[in-house]
Amino acid sequence: AFALALLIWLIFSWPLALHLGDAASTGVAKRQTGGMEVHSMIPGDHLQFIYYLWLSGEYLTGQTPFFYNVYEFNLGDDSERYRPGAYYFPWNMIFVGLEAFSNRAVAWNLLAVVALGLLAWFTLLLARRYTDRPAEAWVGVLLALVFPYQWIQLLGGSPAGFGMVLIPLLFLGLDIAIREERWLGGLLAGAALLFATFTDTHAFYFGALAAPAWSLVAWSQRRPWPGWLNGRCYGRILRALSPAALLVGA
Repeated sequence: AFALALLIWLIFSWPLALHLGDAASTGVAKRQTGGMEVHSMIPGDHLQFIYYLWLSGEYLTGQTPFFYNVYEFNLGDDSERYRPGAYYFPWNMIFVGLEAFSNRAVAWNLLAVVALGLLAWFTLLLARRYTDRPAEAWVGVLLALVFPYQWIQLLGGSPAGFGMVLIPLLFLGLDIAIREERWLGGLLAGAALLFATFTDTHAFYFGALAAPAWSLVAWSQRRPWPGWLNGRCYGRILRALSPAALLVGA
């Protein structure tokens, strides 16, 4: 799954791989007859996103006190810049780990590869629960990886590009909880929604709206069919989903 994600990233973001250590986006403005024209210092959402990821690293190293955004809109009083928040967790921690072995540009670009790899993996796990044919599951993974909106957000530096990665994990968790009545499913679904709130509110909002519909899909796939009036079955499903309720409530 990660190998396919890397291949798709190389194709869709080319020639970003040639500028892995000194570019934070595709950098391609337009095609020229003799090749591609690369522009530098193009403003965009990615610069703001990278700033918060980098600031998280300063919190961990002690260069900046935790949750103090002292560099942005600072009028001279650092105490007024206390801004507690998730700072795009868990993506900020992945970024900090990548930056420890590279530089900021490499960490940002590889963060997108990690996100796409997770998207492919979650989608594969979900698809394999609905088909016994590996080829069909991989078609689903490929469709998820080439979804145009995903690339518009990801290469544009929007948190939505990372928030969308969590939607297949949400559906996977719901599927496990409803079809197998396992609390692990509720934990995965709750973690997906919780991380979505930290990452992008649009991903959380639309994921939460889609959750009931996907729950019905998962319910329809239960074998043997328990019937609509099986109260004990509903009780077991609610217990399996309880970790999701706790995490979302938190």
